[in-house]
Amino acid sequence: MELALLDNTKMQRVLRLILLLQQGIGDMPRLTERLGVDKRSVSRYLVDLDQAGIKTYWDGSAKRYVLMENAVLKPTFFSLEEVIALLQCVDAFGQGGNPLFRPLQLAKERIVGLLTPDKQPHVAAASRTLALDAFASRAKVDAELFQQVQQAAMEKRVVELEYCAASNQEANMRQVEPYFVYGHEGCWYLVAWCRLRQDWRTFSLDRIRSLKMRMEHFQEKEGFNADAYFANGLGLGCGEPETVILHFSPRRAPWLQGRIKHASQAQKMLEDGSLEMTMHVCCNWELLQWVLSFGGDVEVLAPETLRRSVMDEAAAMRRVYAGFK
Repeated sequence: MELALLDNTKMQRVLRLILLLQQGIGDMPRLTERLGVDKRSVSRYLVDLDQAGIKTYWDGSAKRYVLMENAVLKPTFFSLEEVIALLQCVDAFGQGGNPLFRPLQLAKERIVGLLTPDKQPHVAAASRTLALDAFASRAKVDAELFQQVQQAAMEKRVVELEYCAASNQEANMRQVEPYFVYGHEGCWYLVAWCRLRQDWRTFSLDRIRSLKMRMEHFQEKEGFNADAYFANGLGLGCGEPETVILHFSPRRAPWLQGRIKHASQAQKMLEDGSLEMTMHVCCNWELLQWVLSFGGDVEVLAPETLRRSVMDEAAAMRRVYAGFK
């Protein structure tokens, strides 16, 4: 039997069994505990290994199963820096509430299982002194729904979904052609061609009330590029880019100098200590909110539409606080 013919769950346990045997853990009590199966299942996995050409034998004196010397899979050697980087990424993206939590934790166990004893203390120390907040989950997404959406995108299958838009809180049924799932600021989004609107749409997974995969497959739109879909915007922004010119005060300029907000960005320090930033992006809601976050420390020089939007928001805020003394 080839290992590739095993189902996914069994494959994971068989690979885990190999790692355990490589670490010298071959007694039946610990094997059943670590694999979460009974003795008969462990015995079947050992037979699967034997049929795949990975030979084991029972060491009576040590009372444990041992891999034959010539059958031991050579471990993948990571440098200390590579291990720390991988584990930090796993921890950052594998937080509770994230539908990738379980597979990422399994990946972490496998990486740790490959560590040589001399690296383990250093990795443990690094985990106490380094932390990333790359994907703190803000919206709970059902793991089964996430897997269905990803499967549909991979298999290019049309899906029917009931979606409740944030703009009007009304749910409606749509047929969409799913292209890819995108994680952004703690939320997951599906980018798809909407047959109802005959245009590209970005759907928040936590607003999908129900989803059904159809047997129908679709052909990818010519020229579509997932990497380029959000290239013209900040965050979820997509659309035609415009030249945006922002002038930041001397007080805020030191905080922005050298920090990259967008790939098209160019910065110029002025004689008075202020900073001028130019970007070629679409003027969407996220750009507006980012500009507003600097309050009076930024002035929009171009385009006129963005300048007007900031002025309107500032006027609205003034009305909100008009009665405050």
